[in-house]
Formats: sequence, C-alpha cells, structure tokens
Amino acid sequence: MHARISNYESDPLHLDAANDYARNTALPQIRGFPGFRGVVALFDGESGHTMTITFWDDQDALIASEAEGARLRRELAQASEGTIGAIGRFEVTILEVAGAEHA
Repeated sequence: MHARISNYESDPLHLDAANDYARNTALPQIRGFPGFRGVVALFDGESGHTMTITFWDDQDALIASEAEGARLRRELAQASEGTIGAIGRFEVTILEVAGAEHA
C-alpha cells in the first residue's frame, strides 16, 4: 500500500468550509479513483494547518491519481482560502486502525 500526504495552511476561520468541501465534494470523487483505499483528514483549528493522507493499493494507483489529486488539492485550498504546502509520497509499512469510521 502507498500513501500521499498533502499539507495546507489556511485561516482557521475557514476550516469548516475546507472540511465541508473535503467531505461533500472531494471524497465522493476520490472514492471512484482506481486503487483508492482510504483517506484521513487532520485539521488543527488553532493554527489552520491541515493534512490529508490518501491510501492507494500500490504506487501505480498513487501515480495514476496525481492529476486529479492536484485538482482536488487546489479546490480544497480555495475552499479554505489557504495554500498548498509539501506533498509527500510514501510506502505504508504499518497500518492499524481500530474502529476506523469516525466523523
């Protein structure tokens, strides 16, 4: 499994808009991407720092999602009046989530 970590900096006052966009617009689209395995979104309400971690079957699926992923990142940054920071790509070596469904 592989993962992409995307970082954003936003005004904390716009984090609700970013969360709404991620949940209602981006997530329904990304679910249809071949090889998509899951996502985690992390929002810091004090600093405005946001991270999304998307999980993919393999490196090929991660790479194939790049163009659409870039578009969704731009739209998320616009929704939160923020900027896109570092993007990282990783191989997942350990993943354990008990009761994974949240929010």
